[in-house]
Formats: sequence, C-alpha cells, structure tokens
Amino acid sequence: SIYGRGYSLEQIPVHLLTHLTIAFVIPNADGTICSEEIEKLNIEELFNTTGVQHGISIGGWGTSKHFVSATSNEGLRFNLALNCANLFRCFAKLDYIEIDWEYPEDSRQAEDMFLFIHELRKQIPSGKGLNLCVPCDKRSDLLELKRLESFIDLFIVMGYDLSGFWSPRSGFHSALHPCISSHLLHLLEIVPGDKI
Repeated sequence: SIYGRGYSLEQIPVHLLTHLTIAFVIPNADGTICSEEIEKLNIEELFNTTGVQHGISIGGWGTSKHFVSATSNEGLRFNLALNCANLFRCFAKLDYIEIDWEYPEDSRQAEDMFLFIHELRKQIPSGKGLNLCVPCDKRSDLLELKRLESFIDLFIVMGYDLSGFWSPRSGFHSALHPCISSHLLHLLEIVPGDKI
C-alpha cells in the first residue's frame, strides 16, 4: 500500500527478508496481463539486493476474477502462460513469479488452474521459479496440491480469509491456533516441508 501509506520501496528492510514479492500483475479475461502498476515502480533497483529472492505476484484479492475466463480453454491458458512467463524477459533480475488466484471455487476451476500451472511451467525459463498461493483451510484440498507439487517451487500459505462474509458462521479471520497450525500439519502430509 505504497500510495495510501506513503511507504516507499526504499524503506523495505530487505536485509531481513528471504523473498520479496511485488504485487500485483492483473490477469485479463483474454489471457493478457496488466502490469502497469508495477511498471511505475523502480523495481529493477530493488531487485539489485543480494541474498533475497525477487518475485512478482499475479492475481490477488479483488484482481483474480479473470483467472476463471483466462484459463477456461487451451488457447486462453496458453496465452496467459506466455504473457506471465514474459515477465522474466521484462525484468531480468526476476527470480520467480507467484500465482495468487483467490480462490478457485469448484472442481472445474481447480482443474483449469492445474492445466494453466502445467502450461506455465513449460513456458518459464530454466532456473526460474514458480510459486503458488494456497488457502489455509479445506479449500486447498480442492486444488489437489499433490498433483501440483512437481510444477511448484514454493507453496505460499495464505494464513487469512478463514472466515468472512462468505462464512455460514462468524469466526476469526486469521487464527493461528488451531486453524493455521492444524492446516500446516495437514499440508505437510501432502507436500514436503521445504516447499511450504
């Protein structure tokens, strides 16, 4: 939230981080992407920091809605994957891209996500990473993470949105115990710990 808070990239304590992800590139329904917000930032200078993995996140809350259309058929999926992979050509020091689809709602969307991730992995240059944000509750079961594991370098656990306007009952938005901790134990049964 650099605009509202007046917090500049230069103020980030990069020396304390292992990963620095710039958000968001927005997917469009036709498989193109909109990166104009991050292009306004001087991220190439920020990406000069050594000892930190640098990435760009695609999607996000409120900007994920077009993933559904953009992954609904083979041609659109290919187009979206190609445009996402092109970020590595636009930003030479980019180490990984991160898919933040909040959230696939049914098995059809989960399958389209799998097919998109499969295609995207083929498009990404060798040696570059692909990370995936996953919900921190039973919604992650829909994604069949075991199937995705061979394509994903790091699963980013979203420890929030555990309850909200969509919930049948009130509850904590991001409760560490037991919600997140029990879910992490569940994830460890599915994917290796060094990928979480």
